Amino acid sequence: MSTHSPHTFEDVVDEIMLEEEKPTHEALVRWTAQYPKHREALSRFFATWALQETSREQVTVDEARAGDRMLSKALDFLAGQPAAATLPAAAPSRLSQAIKSRGLTDREFAKKCDLDESLVDKLDLRRIPSGIPQKLHELAAAALDFTIDAVRAMFTGEPIGAVANKAKNKPTVPTEDFLAAVDSSDLPEDLKARWVEIVNQEQITGGNR
Repeated sequence: MSTHSPHTFEDVVDEIMLEEEKPTHEALVRWTAQYPKHREALSRFFATWALQETSREQVTVDEARAGDRMLSKALDFLAGQPAAATLPAAAPSRLSQAIKSRGLTDREFAKKCDLDESLVDKLDLRRIPSGIPQKLHELAAAALDFTIDAVRAMFTGEPIGAVANKAKNKPTVPTEDFLAAVDSSDLPEDLKARWVEIVNQEQITGGNR
């Protein structure tokens, strides 16, 4: 991180856009620690950035234009907010980090979401790339006090291997459809049947991904 000490929030944002690739919670903590007088503005800026990241409106442009556009949108957003307005900090990118940030154990989170710990592990490692019902996104969002979009982003992305591998050709990480993962879990039969019912109903109404 730069040792330059900007005097305005716009200068701080310029540094952030040069040094950070994603609006992570860890990045927000670092920048607010360095510039505590901009704490509220930084929280709103990172929240706005995180929402843009999870909107999935990907546009291929050069880095400078992307930074300028994001900065402009963030500053426009901040200009329209009351001084006392507060928004939640950016959500962690991993489910395990989000659970820990809320002071929960994996077991407690699993219970709140009608899951078992094996399913929580697979969701954290993004090993369930398809079939996750909207109902689970809603339960997880309520348990973690994050938005549904933020939770969906945690479940989405490249599957994570259990251990680091330095081979040139990365090994294939095993993945499962949601209902296959439920079937192989230790959930009681009534909960397994309940998830099957939920997924089937959402397939009819178009509610799951």
